[in-house]
Amino acid sequence: MDLKGLTAEIADANKGNTKVTSDADHKLLNVGTEDSVGHAGDYKYTIKATANNSDSGETSISKTLTVTCKAATGTVEYAIVATGSAVNGATNVKTPVASIDTTIKKDNVAGNSVGINFVEKRNGVVVNSATLDGSVTVSAIKVQKIGGDVITQTGASVTAKSCDAIIATNLEAAFNGLKGTDSSVLNIVASDGSNAQDPSKGIVKNLAAGQYRVTYTLSSDPNGSYKNYNKKDITCTFEIKDTQAAVKAEVVSTKYEGSDVSSMVENAKNIVYYLGNEKLVDADGNGTVDVTDVTKKIQKSNVMISKVDVVVPVYKDDAGTQYYMLAKGVAVNTNFINTTGRDWQ
Repeated sequence: MDLKGLTAEIADANKGNTKVTSDADHKLLNVGTEDSVGHAGDYKYTIKATANNSDSGETSISKTLTVTCKAATGTVEYAIVATGSAVNGATNVKTPVASIDTTIKKDNVAGNSVGINFVEKRNGVVVNSATLDGSVTVSAIKVQKIGGDVITQTGASVTAKSCDAIIATNLEAAFNGLKGTDSSVLNIVASDGSNAQDPSKGIVKNLAAGQYRVTYTLSSDPNGSYKNYNKKDITCTFEIKDTQAAVKAEVVSTKYEGSDVSSMVENAKNIVYYLGNEKLVDADGNGTVDVTDVTKKIQKSNVMISKVDVVVPVYKDDAGTQYYMLAKGVAVNTNFINTTGRDWQ
């Protein structure tokens, strides 16, 4: 089914000067009011989606939804919100994202990032991005997978920790930006697509599927106007979704006539790799993967392979361009014998 576009009509015509705008393809609607201060309240819109179906022709469905507009008035509060990369839709601090999909598929091969934005809120509404004026400072940042490990943290009283998704320079830039000298957005690279078409590198997924919590600890000058922010934590959460089929290794033979471990782990007569149920071999039975790292223990002509990192083909577009993915830590857990009697290299 091919989505032709979305349209919207205001169901409450007497509710003030409302507006509905869309992107160029009419697939993303922005519904709101021209002036939320003057027209706060609930607005009902009828959203209509039209699509082409190869079997039944053009089809449309309609749904009425209510949008609540709040007046951005009252005391300023600091907060953090997560925004996504363009492929996931919301890149504006006023429309934060709840989830990011790292599944490699059509229109999702460029990689995805999450931006943690320091913002001002009034009446629970995000007004704009914020910078610190000196009376409030960020004394610590922590990113943790909910129910799991802390993946990144920095601050005066903690041991600094970075990861592939959040390198140390990104943390430093976010700190500097909060002081007005750099970008204050903490960039979290959920998946890196810079080498998507390289069969020896591929798209790298830095964050596993799951929920993540970001915490900024704020400190304030006890004599300043923001006393209530002293040692106050502000948080936001986002979800990483990934429905990609898992990469698995199947050991075919534990004997190899040679001494090169790197060649053996790519030999389909010894190990066959699968993407889900798809066997990753060509028409001649040769493997179509590139093993980039091997966790091993060598004892003369025996080698215990515990796991490998392997680049696999995952998606080919309509133009025939092949995209690849790096799968880290694929379990093997098998001892292999070099039948030549020579030591493994």
